[in-house]
Amino acid sequence: MAIIEARNVTKTFPLKRGGRVLLGRGGLPDLFRGAPASAFNAVEEVSLSVEAGESVGIIGGNGSGKSTLLKMLAGVTLPTSGEVEVRGRVASLLELGAGFHPVLTGRENVYLNAGLYGRIHAQVDEVLESIIEFSGIRDFIDQPVDSYSSGMYVRIAFAAAVHMDPDIFLVDEVLSVGDEAFQRKCRQKIGELREQGKTILFVSHDLGIVNTVCQRVVLMSKGRLLERRTRQETFDFYLRQIGQASGIHTIRSGRSETVFSHGKLSLYHDQREVTAPQGILFEVFSMGQSHAGPMADWRVTEAGDTAFTAVGSFARVPASLEVKGFLQGDKLELGLCLTAERAFDLEELRVSIALPAQADQWLFDERPHAARMITPEHAHREMETMPDSHARRVAAWATDESVPGLGVELSPAQPQSFVQLVNGEFLSAARFLFCTAPMPGGRRSLQEGDRIEFGTVVFDLHLDAAAQREQTESQQAASQLDCGAFEAAFDHGALRLRYAGYEAEARCLLLSDALWTQSPGLAWSVPERDGDTLRVRGIDRRLQAAQFWTLQAENGRLRWTVEIESERPFALQEYNASLLLDADYAQWAAAHETGRFPEFAPAQEWRPLNVSHAASEWIRASGPGLPGIAMMQDAGEKALLPSALNTGAAQHRRVLQMLRRGPQGAPFAFAAGRHRLFSVMLRVLEATE
Repeated sequence: MAIIEARNVTKTFPLKRGGRVLLGRGGLPDLFRGAPASAFNAVEEVSLSVEAGESVGIIGGNGSGKSTLLKMLAGVTLPTSGEVEVRGRVASLLELGAGFHPVLTGRENVYLNAGLYGRIHAQVDEVLESIIEFSGIRDFIDQPVDSYSSGMYVRIAFAAAVHMDPDIFLVDEVLSVGDEAFQRKCRQKIGELREQGKTILFVSHDLGIVNTVCQRVVLMSKGRLLERRTRQETFDFYLRQIGQASGIHTIRSGRSETVFSHGKLSLYHDQREVTAPQGILFEVFSMGQSHAGPMADWRVTEAGDTAFTAVGSFARVPASLEVKGFLQGDKLELGLCLTAERAFDLEELRVSIALPAQADQWLFDERPHAARMITPEHAHREMETMPDSHARRVAAWATDESVPGLGVELSPAQPQSFVQLVNGEFLSAARFLFCTAPMPGGRRSLQEGDRIEFGTVVFDLHLDAAAQREQTESQQAASQLDCGAFEAAFDHGALRLRYAGYEAEARCLLLSDALWTQSPGLAWSVPERDGDTLRVRGIDRRLQAAQFWTLQAENGRLRWTVEIESERPFALQEYNASLLLDADYAQWAAAHETGRFPEFAPAQEWRPLNVSHAASEWIRASGPGLPGIAMMQDAGEKALLPSALNTGAAQHRRVLQMLRRGPQGAPFAFAAGRHRLFSVMLRVLEATE
């Protein structure tokens, strides 16, 4: 049976009114007008059960109702509604000097205070020496307590309370008055009481003391009681809400919660934090610098149970950002709008979503992606995916289900918006999904009063990871071809070849107007399968063209055919089929030239290695004990040029290419319609070939 039970307890205080309050709410004008008296709930519908021998910490901001709740449990004040039941002898230390008479000495006040606990004079005599010794104020014990400092007050009050052999010990914040040595002594004494099976309720703003003293922690917020599964989760939820009250608001719906705190959002489902501690940030980019939400001065202008509006004014950029949030069930809809307060140049807006590093499985629209493990070697943020201007729905979850999953749906107002996954440094223990809205041309000059809409982002706080996993596996199986010595899979504009524990990646690159377009950056349809053949289409919005790929498994090889179609004439300076290989490959060979792959250079650009540019029907790579891999031109096709390259040290890949360049640097001119770019065969060779 619980030793303390509070059932639906509410404590209401009327706001003072009448002659002593001249102006303002509840003042004389309201009294003469006959306005109804107003009141507020310091504690609202709180239920709490504490078992015998349990130590419970109560944390929360100022005015959250902690002290009022403790006073009702101590019997100092009665609840307005609800019931409180306490079974056992209570010793409480609720206010500095409470129960002490200022003209009596410390010794006399010990006896007086003991009487309030129901202890007789003889019982106090037995422990008086211990009380004096514990308090450390023996030299002043016979002085009137009105001459005591606040530290001396708390010393004698605490010493008297803990020596009354209580069943229940209630402490409200007063330990913060004592010095560090006395605080250590108090923590040790509370530990002794806990070991003796005493029940302890402890209110404090000092999370370190609460964490040390208490087995369970609950949080008071605006008169309501919140509790998480563990102490750390309760601390984390509380810390997300620290700051000026005008810039903080929490909304709840069903099993989900969203905490807005000074430009940062934290998402929760079933009391578990969905986002990483870095949360969701709003960023404004101007003059090459990022101005993150927490750098602004925020105020919540509309605060409801399931919706809020907040406005933040930035100190270093003349703009304000309005954020609107609406939580319905497990879906949070978020909208952003930037307003220029003076003229300035805006480069982009971004919503940065931080998720725990354990979230290693991702789905971009219909395209699965397995994220790399973040290791201690990761000292900086690194790109995990290329910027994707087509994905509108993203899902993330953990393979081991150690953290909750999250779904994100983007409805951008800016046409060039994109998403990108970035891995944080090892110590951050987070991955970041950037939802970015760049301005056309890279910069937009805003005038006073101009408004820029970001669009809306909808978060699914209860992602069904099992269903997402099943969908991913089904899509992967439908996109795979068995080519004998290797397996080929289409993955959003890339071909992944898996063989003998290695993986290669093939992609198509186009050079137009001095800009490269890589096939993973296109918007791809779901592959259509016909036996051992896959057909898929990718939309290239920059070129206003479409790529059509046909992938055929035949005789242990993969035939890869790429066609391009446009409704208007276009030009290409170069196009190629690129095969990215593991760094263990050491040699390359074509019909007219052979060579070795050198060490990687720090530069990021791809560096050609071959000297001859004669046409060749094939190019291949090999290495000690490795299966060879080759790319061959299909018979009857226009001649292609072979090329071997190294990427930069960061990408750390060997590259084989079959390419075609325009004559003497001039671009190829294509008429409107559909054209074949190339058809090549990919093959994995025996190690001895």
